[in-house]
Amino acid sequence: MTFLKLPFGLGSNLIIPVLRCALHVFAYCRPIIKFMQKRVARIEAGNIRSAIQCGARRAIIVYDNLASPPTYGDYLWVVNLARYFIARDIRVSFYIVESEYRGDWQWLGEVQTKEFVAEQVRVAEALLNSDCAMIQRISWQDLQEIVSSAPSDSVFPFFERVRNRVAIYKHCFNLLNQLLSDTDQGMHDRILLSYQDLAPKVEFKPVEDSYVSWHCRHSEKWALDRNTEDGEFLQIH
Repeated sequence: MTFLKLPFGLGSNLIIPVLRCALHVFAYCRPIIKFMQKRVARIEAGNIRSAIQCGARRAIIVYDNLASPPTYGDYLWVVNLARYFIARDIRVSFYIVESEYRGDWQWLGEVQTKEFVAEQVRVAEALLNSDCAMIQRISWQDLQEIVSSAPSDSVFPFFERVRNRVAIYKHCFNLLNQLLSDTDQGMHDRILLSYQDLAPKVEFKPVEDSYVSWHCRHSEKWALDRNTEDGEFLQIH
């Protein structure tokens, strides 16, 4: 309001547009975004290490579908965070909030949404040791009751973000890098996915001939502009 009172329209025609432009550049500048994400990961890694040193015996991890997309890669980073705690002999309560969904879930429709949430459960069950992890689909309302009564010896990654329903999946890659930076190769092998982890649970079809493979992105539902185009495919080849 102070700027709007300036004479000759300086506030509305000059200062406010300049400030908006500066904020836009700051908010969407990739180096700044990466710096902030790494900073978040460093702080969270410090909190987790402190909780473990203080004797935390249980970890509460929440994947909130209202703040997360219906994608496998983003989800797997959060599952791998749970694997970190299991590797440290800490029991995990892994909650999937399914009562509400982010806007991009609308592309799936009701049936596919239910199927994908069921798939989230199956993936977690396949990759988390059932003796050390409890996996549960839950509503946001029921989760709040659990959070409020969490034991004092528990560690809750990204507690404030989860409580405010802000995405955590985008920070888990950097967080895992931080947490694994001071662990040995044996710990890495227990946390990171391997053929031995997947072979008993996934059907592998051997390829008889020599081959080269690479990843191509293709979706018929959203962000079509991110799909690998024919020209890009040939250029990679």
